[in-house]
Amino acid sequence: SCISQLWTRRNTWFEFILSKVINRKEILGRITAIRRDLSNNNCLAEILVSSKLHTKIRYQSNDLSQQIQSYLTKFQDRKQNIDAPKIFADVFEALIAGLFFDSNNSLEILWKTLEPFLSRYFNRTIRSFWVR
Repeated sequence: SCISQLWTRRNTWFEFILSKVINRKEILGRITAIRRDLSNNNCLAEILVSSKLHTKIRYQSNDLSQQIQSYLTKFQDRKQNIDAPKIFADVFEALIAGLFFDSNNSLEILWKTLEPFLSRYFNRTIRSFWVR
């Protein structure tokens, strides 16, 4: 099914994208931890909101609307550690999947498209693991 195909390829996307960013041998042993950090719901939500892609989500749930508005308010303050609504990570992962399949499964095209959105977060995460 399409869903299982998306999940099995998800690790491939992250490994490829990380390999494009990471070229220091000292960090290579930390790829799993870096991937885990970059692929968590809060990081993906931050990328989605910072890129204003969250404004394209269409929904009809009052509960979801309240979760999103609460997150956006707290996100603007950036003073508290907040948990993002899961829909943000789901939408971002669906976007990645759509780009991948529309590019005839080209990881190179996927990277060229996503790099402007992701580079700031990759650099921040990699720096934090570099210091550890």
